[in-house]
Amino acid sequence: MSPFQITYGNEPPSIPNYLAGTSSVEAIDSLLTTRKEMVVAFRKKLEKVQDQMKTVADNKCRFVEYQVDHWVYVRLQPYRQNSVRGVAYQKLGKRFYNPFRILERIGPITYRLERPSTSKIHLIFHCSVLKAHHGPLPTQQGDFPATTQGNSPMIAPMVILDSKWDNSTSPPELVLVQWLGLTP
Repeated sequence: MSPFQITYGNEPPSIPNYLAGTSSVEAIDSLLTTRKEMVVAFRKKLEKVQDQMKTVADNKCRFVEYQVDHWVYVRLQPYRQNSVRGVAYQKLGKRFYNPFRILERIGPITYRLERPSTSKIHLIFHCSVLKAHHGPLPTQQGDFPATTQGNSPMIAPMVILDSKWDNSTSPPELVLVQWLGLTP
């Protein structure tokens, strides 16, 4: 939809084709003829620029075909995907994560990967974020980085270290927990 159609709810008015010499007024005839020539020139320039932009975009695209049961690495962007952000600063973080087996080819450029059940990342990926694994096959399934909720990591308790009763707080029983993956 054009911006005009979104704003006003109907198609924009079209400029009717003008046949030169049909107006009896000389000024209107020259104005409409000039306008028609300008519209044709603008359309040609727009088509040329669109073709150039498409050529540049196509040169940057990378379409690679992978076979089912092959292993690939997955590129994730922790600074965008909060579910894979493990630490606050990702400048030197991993770009590609452990190899995963391709289960199915969904379309010409999308693949379904085998991923751990604990992962909260969608299992269908575009070919541009996949990278082929070379060398011996991995012995175990890889894992995505720890998941997060909001901006804080989702952590699991490892062991309860201590507990005490305090009636001035709610709940009255307080526990000291050692969290998995964190220092005591």
